Amino acid sequence: LVVSDTNANTRFRRQLAQRLLAAGYGLVYVVFRVDEETCRARNAGRGSRSVQPEAYDKLRAGWSETLAVLEEEAGEFGARVIDVG
Repeated sequence: LVVSDTNANTRFRRQLAQRLLAAGYGLVYVVFRVDEETCRARNAGRGSRSVQPEAYDKLRAGWSETLAVLEEEAGEFGARVIDVG
């Protein structure tokens, strides 16, 4: 089972993790580090589904905190984080 969401908030992830563990699934968080230039180029091709440019600044500013939260969640749920740099 793969859940792919670039904007999954902590509450959603925690609820989903608890449900998956209760159903017998194991958890692995996979983080793909993609440089900003590549992100913006991909976004340009998304048309009406594109992300507002200000969102990149917010995501970049909070990246270290987000990764720390994922590590904490992974430890709590017996999961691991794979950081694909």
